[in-house]
Amino acid sequence: MATSTQYSEESTKGVQDLGWTKIGYNDAGTNNPPVILLHGAGAGASSWSNFVLNFGYFAEHYRTIAMDQPGYGKSDPWVADSEPRNTANARAVRDLMDKLGIEKA
Repeated sequence: MATSTQYSEESTKGVQDLGWTKIGYNDAGTNNPPVILLHGAGAGASSWSNFVLNFGYFAEHYRTIAMDQPGYGKSDPWVADSEPRNTANARAVRDLMDKLGIEKA
């Protein structure tokens, strides 16, 4: 079984330009179905800080993507007057899935 030390933030990190924002994420594992981990809000929140202890386990069983929502972690800042945050978050998930060639997660 994997431990969190088998995967590092540096070795799994990626950034995708979605055209309207850049989204940071960590990606490991190859088995389907893919799992996308979505972090909560709060000061210093990011996908890696929220899921570092679980990331290795999921990556051993699934393709695992821990994505930073707009305005968090490795992602570009969220522009508050562009659209509601929930809309931007949902669009970021959909657009990242499209960029990574993921049809269903």
